[in-house]
Amino acid sequence: MYFSVEMILFVLARLLLLCVLSLLAVIFGWRKLARGDRNGWVLLAASLLMLGYYGAQWVQSLLTPANRIAEVAAWPRVKVAEADRPRVLIVRGYGDTLPPFVYFLAETGLFDVYAVNGLDFQPKKIWRMDVGLRDNCAKDRSERDEMIVLTGWGSCATATPAESAPRDGLILYTMSTLAPHSWATTRKDYNNQAVWTYELALRAGDVEQLVAYDEYVAFPEMRFNWFAGPYLVPEGPPRRTAAVDSDIAAPEPGAFVLSALGIDERTVAPPSALSIEGQRALTENLSLSNQPDDTQRALDLIAAAPRDPAFRNAMRRLASNPATSTNMLVRHGPRWCKKVNRLLRYRDALMEGCANSAIPADTCGQLGYATQWLRFCADHAEPVWRSEDKPARRVFIADVGGGQNTKVLLTRPARATEIRVPADRGALDIVLRNRDPRVFVFTGAAVCIERLTVLENGQTGVAGVDPGRVRFAAPTGTGSWINPKAPYSGDFVSLLGFKPDDIINGHEGDIDLADALAKSGPAIPCTGASDAGLKSGGTLRLDTGAILTAPPLLPFVRKEASRALTVPADPPRVYLS
Repeated sequence: MYFSVEMILFVLARLLLLCVLSLLAVIFGWRKLARGDRNGWVLLAASLLMLGYYGAQWVQSLLTPANRIAEVAAWPRVKVAEADRPRVLIVRGYGDTLPPFVYFLAETGLFDVYAVNGLDFQPKKIWRMDVGLRDNCAKDRSERDEMIVLTGWGSCATATPAESAPRDGLILYTMSTLAPHSWATTRKDYNNQAVWTYELALRAGDVEQLVAYDEYVAFPEMRFNWFAGPYLVPEGPPRRTAAVDSDIAAPEPGAFVLSALGIDERTVAPPSALSIEGQRALTENLSLSNQPDDTQRALDLIAAAPRDPAFRNAMRRLASNPATSTNMLVRHGPRWCKKVNRLLRYRDALMEGCANSAIPADTCGQLGYATQWLRFCADHAEPVWRSEDKPARRVFIADVGGGQNTKVLLTRPARATEIRVPADRGALDIVLRNRDPRVFVFTGAAVCIERLTVLENGQTGVAGVDPGRVRFAAPTGTGSWINPKAPYSGDFVSLLGFKPDDIINGHEGDIDLADALAKSGPAIPCTGASDAGLKSGGTLRLDTGAILTAPPLLPFVRKEASRALTVPADPPRVYLS
């Protein structure tokens, strides 16, 4: 570890204050008391000053954020009914350019938008957002363009300089130095940085009422270093739950405004929106052109539009056509996760298209890579197990080997492993670590699985478990080596949070939890255990659509292969016929 000269001098000064002076005060204090000098108590009290100082800082670092949260929650807010909602929306910000969300809000057709940039004591730059038919909408805008897409890229907003903006209407403040309720404004404190501040207000005359507020202030938090001792640093802002390179989880301003006014963005149709017939026709033309740009535009329109059978056919056609299937990767951007999830409303159509084609599985109909989704979109909240969880037996299953070859493709041919769940082991909270293409088929009393957390690298399928109880994730440490003699060690201590009640590591072949989990007193009851799910033995008619994966991973079987999973009674293993 490298230490700069400044760091070394800082540590020496801290040691002098924290240790040397305090120690001298204790020594001389006891010596004075030993001689009967009551001034020794003064020195002993002085030795506690540094401890009291840092203790007070620690308490303050805990109380300040909590008090601020309570203060914000207590502010009175006005609810703006649709009938009373003003048309005028004024966006207050800073800079010479306008962010995409300003254009988006104008393009919804719900507001007459004005943008006013500049601090209160500065000259203002004012724009009026004009929305109309234009030929260059597709070229000029690529971010926050959902409303443009719904018009067939025919209508969009432009910023026109204006002399002034209305005073009355809705006002969105996007900076802490502008927002009337911000920490900087109310406390005159510019040392604690506000990572974001959004305040929506309703102004009529000289009266301004709060509608909604959201902020994150980087208050100091106390940390301890073995070398430097206690110190204060600004607390890092929350980040989107991604393993690496995660973005700050600030609200998207356009979504903040719509949500504050009770508007569902998915129901908004801009004034020049194409009819559903027009959207179908345009999607048809784009999906048949075989041009990469048109393929992307077709996906944009399908993602933005309401669900429709015609779009399902288009998605199947795009996936099965070699000229378009390999050009379906959604361009990465700020709303990539949302767009991919919207397109996966047609997951079954993508799987069907790939099943009826000869396109390589790792490129067929791929909207993105599963590892990309795990990196940017998955919920990586850790530790997995926490004290407030529902009572359940904690089971850690890692690195299962063996299994049976199948014709199920998870970018590569996957193996199948059956995990049989007994009804008499009670409620189970399972963490499953997997690192190869594999489908885990849970049979028996799978309703006893309260939660299944899959730690993986984009190659795992799960069947037989309620989708609402399954989470795919890849937090930092997921791929770490597991010590066979001590699986609960290293990164898995912080990742799991609690020591598992049972660990199954490196098992070969199918797993019968009745054998792997010993009976240990009364089991935690699980509801519905008598209603077993998939049966072990015989033939399982399990469509590949029932296999859960991390989006956008597509499990499918080529059309010449059967989709039935056959489980012979003896030995009870999973087969794909």
